[in-house]
Amino acid sequence: MTAFFRGRGQSAPLPPELFALADLSIPIDPAPLAPAAPRPFALIESVIQHEPGREITFRRVMDEREDLYADDHTLGGRGVSRENPAQNGLPVLPMTFSLEAMSEAAAMLAPGKVVIGLRNIRLFRWLPFDAETTTLEVRATVSSVDEATGTVEVKANVRDLGNSFLRDGANKASSEAVIVLADRYPDPAPPLPFDLTDEVPCKSSIEDLRRNMFHGPVFQMIRTLDRTGREGIEGTLEVQSRDTWFRSNKDPHYAIDPVLMDAAMHILGAWHLEQPDWTGRILLPFEVQKVEYFGPTPEIGSHLVVRGHNEQESARHFRHGLEVFDTQGHLWLRLTGAGYWRFYLPFGHVNFFGPKDEYYLSRYWPEAVGTKPNSESAAPFARCHFIDPPADLKQPVLRAAGAYVTMTPTELDTFGKWTGTDAGLNDWFFGRLLAKDAARAAWVQKYGETIFPADMETEEADGRIVCRPRGAAKSESFPPVSVAISEGTVAAFSAFAKQVGVALQTIPKKASAEVERDARARVACDAVADALRIPAEGCVLHSLDANTGAALVRASGQRFRVQTARQKESVVATTLCEVA
Repeated sequence: MTAFFRGRGQSAPLPPELFALADLSIPIDPAPLAPAAPRPFALIESVIQHEPGREITFRRVMDEREDLYADDHTLGGRGVSRENPAQNGLPVLPMTFSLEAMSEAAAMLAPGKVVIGLRNIRLFRWLPFDAETTTLEVRATVSSVDEATGTVEVKANVRDLGNSFLRDGANKASSEAVIVLADRYPDPAPPLPFDLTDEVPCKSSIEDLRRNMFHGPVFQMIRTLDRTGREGIEGTLEVQSRDTWFRSNKDPHYAIDPVLMDAAMHILGAWHLEQPDWTGRILLPFEVQKVEYFGPTPEIGSHLVVRGHNEQESARHFRHGLEVFDTQGHLWLRLTGAGYWRFYLPFGHVNFFGPKDEYYLSRYWPEAVGTKPNSESAAPFARCHFIDPPADLKQPVLRAAGAYVTMTPTELDTFGKWTGTDAGLNDWFFGRLLAKDAARAAWVQKYGETIFPADMETEEADGRIVCRPRGAAKSESFPPVSVAISEGTVAAFSAFAKQVGVALQTIPKKASAEVERDARARVACDAVADALRIPAEGCVLHSLDANTGAALVRASGQRFRVQTARQKESVVATTLCEVA
């Protein structure tokens, strides 16, 4: 300063000490950063009503074009057509996706908390995917809050707003549960005892399991089937990527990972596959008493040990438990009291979920096929098939599943637009199914080539069902077929012959020999009338062998050979109109 006033100042840098303690910046109040919006859950599409912390209602359109997982969860089976390899059974919303939807609603009501369990799970009916979209609705309400622990319980249910399979199901709950949320997962519980009586290595392969379930690749996580016994079964699974669940969402935000839970439950199906008797081994869930989570979902690629426990068995249901262990051997997931209805559908040569070109839903009735004179061999390339549809198979959703795996698109259109009675739809569906079974069985007998029923188109011509190839023409037409229906029971007769005829009549279970003989005489005449396309009044029984069931019927001035047979309450007659 002295030098400056004397006029002898020189330029020099300002000493840094000048600014050592000074803050010359202009003070500005920083704007508060907005919190990041939480990721939307995968199934929540449109919120209809939301009172935070109390209740919420949301909806989601069920659309196969978006919900890709649905085509990997097809009731009835998979790969049912050579003409269209993508044709599968009926897509049905997995139980675990209903649980996921309810868990997402609960998480919206208790933000920041995690789902640690579900209880009192009830499944009232299945939710099939329609050809046209339908809408799923979830309603959830907070039922209790524990201020001391921070635990929240939410009651929720899932419903659909109408579908073509269950016309009276619109806006009725299809499932319900209580979802439990907390600030953190509980410490892992000790595993349940797992001492297996008569323990043996599993004899079924992973391929066996996949062939006998209706789940596609998205749900196929089981990697090994290791050991089994009376009390249960143990194996391993691998956690798969979630990028194929939806078309437009490759990284879905979920609450409980519904696909992983569904895949873990396949170990229970594997236990049933190990049993020598498959009667009543088609099982579908209807309730779960409790689900418990002891940690976050394991990472993709993790290999987990999974154990299935047998808790209770009856003629109509099984009750199973399930435990899944993480990569450290700690319990991650436990299900207890998982109730499954047992469905008594045919197995063996008749397999509801088996390869549809190899198996039949109906049964071959060899006694109903006529024999040639002076020969013990059956009529050449002739097959009679029979079905008394079990009540389980006539339930709307299972019947629709049967149609999806055996009918062509044209036939499915007729099935879906049916406006008549339910009994009439049963006759329509099972009549065509039996026509296909008898005709393709005769074809296999002659040519050794298996045929998918979904690759056979049926149509009516002159009052008869005619089977034609869905795709390119065969070297020969499918054989003619005739179908008879009596009180819901169906028989079909097909043969490479000019004329085929069949007739069917139900009789009391304890019918006398005289009643049975009268029934055989009646159906013998009706079968000839059916084959010749003449009134039954023009046919007269000439003779009936009570031992062999062979009969002769006089009509149009000739005698025709007929074969009769009885199975339980059904008496059948078939004929090729061979002249005696």
